[in-house]
Amino acid sequence: TSNSINAKLRRVPVAHGGSKTTGVVGLAYGALIASISAVDCALVITHALHGTCVGRAHLPFSPTCLRRASCTPSTSGSDKIGAVSIARFSQIAALSLVGHDDKSHDNQSDRQARQVPSQRVVSVRGADHCVFVGGSQGEVEVYRITPVHEHRAEIRRVLRVRERSRGRDVGVCDIVYDRDLRLIVSASVDGAVRRWVLGTEHARLLGLLKCGVSDMTEKPAETRIGSLESVMSEQAKLADVLDPVVGLNADEMDQLVREFEAAQLEAQTAVTYADAALTQTRAALRAKYEFYVGQLRGKGEQGCDGTFGVKDSSGDGKKDEKEAHGESRGAEWLEERELCYAALEAFLHETRFATVQHTVVVDEVVRKLLLRLRKLITTVLAAVVARESEPTQALLDVVASFQATV
Repeated sequence: TSNSINAKLRRVPVAHGGSKTTGVVGLAYGALIASISAVDCALVITHALHGTCVGRAHLPFSPTCLRRASCTPSTSGSDKIGAVSIARFSQIAALSLVGHDDKSHDNQSDRQARQVPSQRVVSVRGADHCVFVGGSQGEVEVYRITPVHEHRAEIRRVLRVRERSRGRDVGVCDIVYDRDLRLIVSASVDGAVRRWVLGTEHARLLGLLKCGVSDMTEKPAETRIGSLESVMSEQAKLADVLDPVVGLNADEMDQLVREFEAAQLEAQTAVTYADAALTQTRAALRAKYEFYVGQLRGKGEQGCDGTFGVKDSSGDGKKDEKEAHGESRGAEWLEERELCYAALEAFLHETRFATVQHTVVVDEVVRKLLLRLRKLITTVLAAVVARESEPTQALLDVVASFQATV
């Protein structure tokens, strides 16, 4: 931290007035500072440049430990944002503008993202924006902290790993998260070391996701059950069963078709609700991060290249900026850029996470539908085989074919 930033922080009130701070970590590539206090039981987010409080959340327990879920080393230099280069920031900026309400910028950014292969997919990690908080009675919780405005950061609990243990002094003194092993380990003052293995959804929430152009489009999600390959395969099996040579009577055929249609309609209704939920989530996330997306779009309108005034990586743009606005403005400009990068990265990760969760829901609906359809066909074929004293060869062939595919 520069001396000018240190001087500003010393001149403003502390985050936890009159109470002892028990933990401090840096977030948003050094642009935000997270701190906890066991006295006021609060998690406070402070702007690293202005020293003002941009977020505060009351904790339901007395915190004793604060750790980053992931830590990216800082790299000095005018062309770096933390450890990430301007090129990566430009990729995230171009991808974030895809599907924006402003049609002119939507088409321009969409063409830019599609023309440059490296900008079509960006990998983002959810753990970069999360902190682990340990409590005096063994509590372990994960909070996501994302800047949504230059004067406001959102604090949201995304995971409660462990609840309190009554009647024992098991205060958490350290927490470690291993992304590759999907493992959370905590150490307590009683000498115990506890570990938890995250499930698939929670590991995805903190893990690495690849966000592409299709995740950012504003086009409503429309999933058609009948057009899926697995469902069409079951429809082909139904056509084989309805062949007159199999031996089904008219009532059995009508009943089987009606049950097939009812099962598909029920599945389509469930998928339609999931599509609507995904569309609403995407719109809510875009509104949530509208400040930084709109700010980025405004920079583009002023002739910038999406990197807050940086035209190249030689440092001349930063030098000109400092000469025009002074050293103080230069430091503020860097903080704004880091906050914008952290916000857009969180925006991409949350959008991709919503898309993946939607895919999981649709896959589960389709899986249950296939099981139901196969059960219908199996029941009908078993009834026909039991009814016929001497099953025809065509019936036996259909049964054998169905059993082989299942």
